[in-house]
Amino acid sequence: MSGSISVDIGYITKNIHTYIEQGTFFDLFEEEIISEVLKEAKLNPKSFNVLLTLAKSKYTTEELRIFASKCNVDVNSFEEAIIVLESYEKLLQLRPTHSLINYLKKYNNEGTESPEKIVQ
Repeated sequence: MSGSISVDIGYITKNIHTYIEQGTFFDLFEEEIISEVLKEAKLNPKSFNVLLTLAKSKYTTEELRIFASKCNVDVNSFEEAIIVLESYEKLLQLRPTHSLINYLKKYNNEGTESPEKIVQ
């Protein structure tokens, strides 16, 4: 017997939202496991934002960018897209996203106020 502990990536992936809500994801697992889980997990924009916020206190901005690049974030609306972009801007210090956020907010407001403008 080698004495090594087997880690169930599938179990961690299925329960990632619990670890994020409890604020323990980055405390419980090593970077290699975190990377594997992030490749497999499906996050909503809110969980993605919380995940990066938790990581910010423990990792450098460059390490955050690496983690973020592995994430699968399901976006289902303009608002959710904006949440993800705001996370990029604030937590990953990706300044170019600012103009994209403003554009999407403007387009979303125009689209919801008068749908006929989109048809024209």
